[in-house]
Amino acid sequence: MTSKTQEFVQSRRNLLKTSAAAVWGSLLLSGLSPMLQAKEAPKISPKGSLPIRLMNNENPLGMSQNTKQAILDNLNNASEYLGYDKNSARTHLAENIGKNLDFKIDNVILGNGSSEVIQAAVYAFVNQARLAKKSVQIIVGDPTFEYAELYGKPTGASIIKVPVNSKMQLDIPAMQKKAQNFKGISIVYICNPNNPTGTIASAQQIENWVNASSKDILFIFDEAYAEYAGADFKSGLKYIKEGRKNILVTRTFSKIYGLAGLRIGYGIADPQVIKDLQNFIGLDNINYLAAYAGLAALADKAFAQKSIQTNEKSKKVVYDGFKELKIKYIPTYANFVFYEIKGDLKVYIDQMKSEQILVGRPFPPLLTYNRVSLGTPEEMQTFIGVLKKFRSQGKI
Repeated sequence: MTSKTQEFVQSRRNLLKTSAAAVWGSLLLSGLSPMLQAKEAPKISPKGSLPIRLMNNENPLGMSQNTKQAILDNLNNASEYLGYDKNSARTHLAENIGKNLDFKIDNVILGNGSSEVIQAAVYAFVNQARLAKKSVQIIVGDPTFEYAELYGKPTGASIIKVPVNSKMQLDIPAMQKKAQNFKGISIVYICNPNNPTGTIASAQQIENWVNASSKDILFIFDEAYAEYAGADFKSGLKYIKEGRKNILVTRTFSKIYGLAGLRIGYGIADPQVIKDLQNFIGLDNINYLAAYAGLAALADKAFAQKSIQTNEKSKKVVYDGFKELKIKYIPTYANFVFYEIKGDLKVYIDQMKSEQILVGRPFPPLLTYNRVSLGTPEEMQTFIGVLKKFRSQGKI
């Protein structure tokens, strides 16, 4: 079970590569939304027992009790279809997401995780370029969350990777230059905070670029970790409120709300952008229980705050341990930390697994770094303890 779980993320990416290639050829002709459904790995252990899951950036607290109760309260009706009318939980969820961020329901699109919204955006924007008979490229950081790249490759769009800068931040000026030198449509994917480095991009550099951008520059701001980022973080939502029509912001219930397995995500954009995305997204992408769970999670502000506080405590445990061991790390604005490893990374990952700790996979090209998710403070104390053991054995 442990090895299957460790391989989950990579197998999910392989599935995307093969499935996307199979469906893209008929996409523009049929107008149908391709379904790249990825199979989730089963839980390998109950919360609080071994092995310790520090590889997928999940919420170590799980979901809130209020959310669990909402699922139980609606379980008997899960045999029914969710529906699309104004009184359905699906509609209420979209409305409440909008209200929570000061937007109307017309600015909101729901997804089977934010990954589906990213998928729909890539396909919609590439389709827009094709209809305009323009070349299209997708500009991404390197390393970053790969889904924009993986969804884009089968479409024939050029994938332009821009290395992070010396501070491990997305190099916004370099990304902007790639767009300026391109005759066609540029889809710009900005994961902010960036996964796996945990850094936030320069807000001023982003603003300068957005203000100077033409209609041929389409931005996807992936803000999966926004709730953890703190006061220094500036969301892309402000540009949508300013009326810009080339901005999409995606967020998820998988992190702060602890609902990764229920697959709830959403996008915020101008209403016309939302309409364009609807043509490329699943009609029944939110299931009955997920809709009610999402409503309860969104309303449970106390749990979200507790999750943030737990994350800060765990971060301190890790920072203190790294400083004691003189391990280089990148200060994070998310619920994971990117840190330097001496020696072979795959060997290190296996050594951690043998100690019943599952850490993040490799993120090329930075193969001397590992990403560790922030579990509970107690779990992170165990993690630091294992690092100290490895140091005494000369492994790190």
